[in-house]
Amino acid sequence: MRLRVLIAAQLIWVSLAGALCRGLLPKAIAEWVEGIVAPTYLFALFGFPVLVVLAVRREHWPEWRFWLVGVTQTALTFATLLAVLPAVQ
Repeated sequence: MRLRVLIAAQLIWVSLAGALCRGLLPKAIAEWVEGIVAPTYLFALFGFPVLVVLAVRREHWPEWRFWLVGVTQTALTFATLLAVLPAVQ
């Protein structure tokens, strides 16, 4: 359950950051989202994958599931970088 919550939170963060950096949010909501996204960027980039790995290590899964979670985390970390790319270009 905890793993699902972490991955869902990571997906929500990436979605909000992408919408904010591309200017897709109304101004009032964008200011609120910017207050969340800006200070938590490094946590989203490094913290989420570390917490997911720690949660996965507690599970007794077959090895293919570890690889699946690893590939998912790699994709989400890359999505985090792509979400803020328009803001830094």
